[in-house]
Amino acid sequence: MSNIIADPFEVLDPQSFFVYGTLRTDLTRVSIDTDVSVIGSASMQNSRMYDAGAYPAVISSDNIDDKVYGQVISYEHLDDADWELRLHMLDQYEGVPNLYQRELVSVDLDDGESVMVWTYIYNRPIDNLLPVASGDWKEWITPKN
Repeated sequence: MSNIIADPFEVLDPQSFFVYGTLRTDLTRVSIDTDVSVIGSASMQNSRMYDAGAYPAVISSDNIDDKVYGQVISYEHLDDADWELRLHMLDQYEGVPNLYQRELVSVDLDDGESVMVWTYIYNRPIDNLLPVASGDWKEWITPKN
């Protein structure tokens, strides 16, 4: 079972993203993401995370127990022209179409609501990457005492 949604008309908010790594507002290292609203914490089922070095790699999984944790962020305040520009900038940052693919997915907010949003799915082999068993990049990179 895949969480990828093929029909873009099913999207509740086409200007929202599920972010799980360097675009998370509590981890952001890029100035591209300063004009964003945080909807809340969320998780994406049927997904696995791997450590690709300086960033996480997320792929789809057939296992319902595989889950990735992150945030839903929104650019709903942007007009169409600014949204198209932001989308292009984000795609460039994420290396679309070579490193990642932007796809529509279903995610679960912490309040239990399911929403359709964009996310970036890794588009390279994961053979030599270390699995992030917790599915939480913030937890993975936080130093342990």
